[in-house]
Amino acid sequence: MPFARLARLSVLLVTCALGARAEPMGRDINPGVLGPNALPTLPNEAPWVAEGVLVQLGWAGQLSTPEGGGLDGSMLVPFRAEVGLFRRVAFAADGSPFELWQYSPETNAAWAPKRSKGITRADVRLATKVLLWSESFLRPASAVRVTLKTATGEDLFTRRFLDAPAYQLDLLNAWHWLFGRTRLELWASAGFLAWQQGAIGQNDAVTYAATVLARWPFVAARLELRGYAGWLRFDAPITLATTVELTLSPHVEVVLNASRTFRDPPFVEVGAAVRVRAPTE
Repeated sequence: MPFARLARLSVLLVTCALGARAEPMGRDINPGVLGPNALPTLPNEAPWVAEGVLVQLGWAGQLSTPEGGGLDGSMLVPFRAEVGLFRRVAFAADGSPFELWQYSPETNAAWAPKRSKGITRADVRLATKVLLWSESFLRPASAVRVTLKTATGEDLFTRRFLDAPAYQLDLLNAWHWLFGRTRLELWASAGFLAWQQGAIGQNDAVTYAATVLARWPFVAARLELRGYAGWLRFDAPITLATTVELTLSPHVEVVLNASRTFRDPPFVEVGAAVRVRAPTE
């Protein structure tokens, strides 16, 4: 009888250990062991503020290879709403209401999630941007952007989202030059990102981004490198992204984008959106 009880206890402990290993805990709660939208790199932004209202709605498809898994698929319905006031302050909300996703057999075996596919709540971010000063000779236009990630994503049992708040503080800088009908812009930013790791403290990271943008009367093209670097494992993604904006009318644009994140986790994304502007001037 004592031996049988000991055997049952051993099986129970092994089962608990395997279950605990399937779900990231504490210091392991970093982007590289979660879905690609858990804590993505934030797109760079120009410091200038345009008065009016902007609304953007689109679609994005992703293929990712998370740490310890195979090739997973996901889909988002990204949105952005922005209000600019007095050419000085802008308030924005962006994110997606849900994520449609499916794990590969390899990821499902490695992570043992509660579900291998489904629809789950996605995250929403709230941001405020304040223009500090305008461009002058060699001095760039500069702004401060504060972004808060809400904890709206599903819990860690499916490993899709970071079920905890995060915030990011960026200093945005930009220069521009005119060459006939071409406007060339250079954006550069640096900042600080922090996110809660369950009940065990937080992780901090340095953020960076550099963007080259060319504008013509009816089209704009942008190439961007962005990322952040934390101090633990699986917390240093690097993203290369390109965006093309097509102007259909003074108030309507079509946005096409593609990006590749090289680690934490590696993934490819393509998307399209419609952007509507309603100036108040």
